[in-house]
Amino acid sequence: MSEYDELLEDGLEEMAEMAEMDALEEAEERISEALLGGVASLDLGFLDLNVIPSSLSELTALTALTKLDLSGNQLTELPASLGNLTALKSLVLRGNRLTDLPASLKQLTALTGLHLDDSEFTEVPS
Repeated sequence: MSEYDELLEDGLEEMAEMAEMDALEEAEERISEALLGGVASLDLGFLDLNVIPSSLSELTALTALTKLDLSGNQLTELPASLGNLTALKSLVLRGNRLTDLPASLKQLTALTGLHLDDSEFTEVPS
């Protein structure tokens, strides 16, 4: 591999890391705004997230949150803390890499819409 190829590869890796950091920062900013504003709907879709930002655990303070959109990301798992969003009526998870759901989602008794299309489930979640 030439020195030029190595520099190019290093540059591409650095750009990918920066893009991931930007996505997490954008998600963190949206979550912070939601916490301050007492919103009913939070859109974290299409940020290319691999993981749920750690500040999402603070969303349990959003007692008015009725819709959470996490569609179009690269999520492979969800935190159990999502089950604490008891006012949630719509959870949009389409277009992720999910293969399983946390059991805590059974606590979402107000949930009327769970959107899982274009995910990687091999069987219907129970």
